[in-house]
Amino acid sequence: MNKELINKVIDNKEPIGIYVIEEDNSYIAIDNRTGNAWTEEFDTIGKAIDWVTSQKLLEEVENNGIDFFINEAHRNACEKGWWDSPITFPEFIALCHSELSEALKVYREGNDETIVNRIDGKPEGIPTELADVMIRIFDYCGYS
Repeated sequence: MNKELINKVIDNKEPIGIYVIEEDNSYIAIDNRTGNAWTEEFDTIGKAIDWVTSQKLLEEVENNGIDFFINEAHRNACEKGWWDSPITFPEFIALCHSELSEALKVYREGNDETIVNRIDGKPEGIPTELADVMIRIFDYCGYS
């Protein structure tokens, strides 16, 4: 994307879309999906891309509410093969209970309820276990 097009997006709010451009050792991210040309400057391209994609995620959540989480959790579970053999409701409850038991175990080990640790790149801790419960609930809602 060239500077001329970036200026057009900022000045005229067209074309609609999201953009990242490198300029003077920094990266300019523009979110013009709504015609507002929100603009932020970043020191790395990764941060710029993260910003525009997080803006897109926020819009998806705002537009779809809880259905966004239900659809995403269920789609992801299906892609990973969790529904190759559908589970029963009692099995679903047992899986949720298992995640809650893991959270309680971490708590009983003296861990802070707000800390997420990374072990071999995988998030661990009470918030992670509680998030797993929510993911299982969203997934099951997408199935039923």
